[in-house]
Amino acid sequence: MKIFLIGWFGAGNIGDEAILLSELLTIRSRIEGIRFYVLSFNHERTKRLTYDIPEVERIIGFGSKGRFFKSDFRGLLSAFKNVDAVIIGGGGIFQDLYNYYPVPFFTSMALLARLFRKQLLLHSVGIGPISHFISKILCRIAANSAHSISVRDPESRELLLEIGVNKEIHVSADPVFLLRSARNDKIEMLMDKQKMNNNGPVIGICVQNLLFWSQENKQALADALDVIAGEKNVRLVFLPFGVYQDDWFHQEKSEPVDIAASKELVGMLKSKHSIFTSYTTPEEIMAAIGRLDLIISMRLHGIIMGITMGVPVIALTYVNESKIRNLMKRAGREEDVFYVNNMNTEKLLTRIKNILSSNDEFKQDIREKAIYLKREAEKSIEVLSGRLSLSVQ
Repeated sequence: MKIFLIGWFGAGNIGDEAILLSELLTIRSRIEGIRFYVLSFNHERTKRLTYDIPEVERIIGFGSKGRFFKSDFRGLLSAFKNVDAVIIGGGGIFQDLYNYYPVPFFTSMALLARLFRKQLLLHSVGIGPISHFISKILCRIAANSAHSISVRDPESRELLLEIGVNKEIHVSADPVFLLRSARNDKIEMLMDKQKMNNNGPVIGICVQNLLFWSQENKQALADALDVIAGEKNVRLVFLPFGVYQDDWFHQEKSEPVDIAASKELVGMLKSKHSIFTSYTTPEEIMAAIGRLDLIISMRLHGIIMGITMGVPVIALTYVNESKIRNLMKRAGREEDVFYVNNMNTEKLLTRIKNILSSNDEFKQDIREKAIYLKREAEKSIEVLSGRLSLSVQ
């Protein structure tokens, strides 16, 4: 059986790469004789990620932004023609918060799947925020075209129903909850380099600048980190998840977006710190996160990996972003959500101190939440496997 996987794969976001790995590994463990076609926004990056997964038969290169016309359109149409089923997802691919590109693109992929009369599965997708009425119409068309829909949180289901989707919608959790870490010599060497294996607490920080937040709010975060580093002898380690260049407005030779964001915040710090700049796989970065005593993250999958590894999390998010807030609510950690549009040094510092002083208690609680969310993620795999098994018969 051949499956075409479509998502934000190869685009340079560690979270999306983790989704792809999780899907490949979980699906192949349940269905014999499976072969994968993968749509990728960077062929070489996806080839490197999947080099030891022989079931990946073909990677279809697709160019975004200025490289759109360099896409492998012939390979794309061939993939739709030759596969048995098309899976779109997971991830937050139906949203127009950051730009208007995702919704029309993934809707067009859904319509191509139906045009070629293939089984179409929306798998563990995140829906929203969707503000433009055209985005809502396109999202409704894509969802109503699917033979099966699973979403990663209850709020996504509610939004689909609100915009007029009339299909059964299964609620699960993000596929990355099913990914396992890989602690190897390479990641051990990197953690030694970052002094993560030394005595003393370690806090990981994931920051991004996809939307605006002021210098004053960034300084408020830096001040809290400086105080805790000084009082508790904490090691600060920055973990960039967005390792792609911002070539909408900057030259392609600019630094990866999250490394640039990390360096900007580092410039406001007085404390000792380090930044992960070496290439790591999602499984390796999970292993590094497992060494932390706390992760403070603006990246959804930084939070997910923290929960999965039993590490206490503090979520930073924008007031108009919903996915991180939805996850923390589901994990029962709403009090650990802070908004970068209105950072309060004292409140954040108090919460960090509480977590570090009762670290074992917080770790036990987060491990229990991880068990629950892993079971929820299994639900979408069960739905997926069931639908794919039916198409084989």
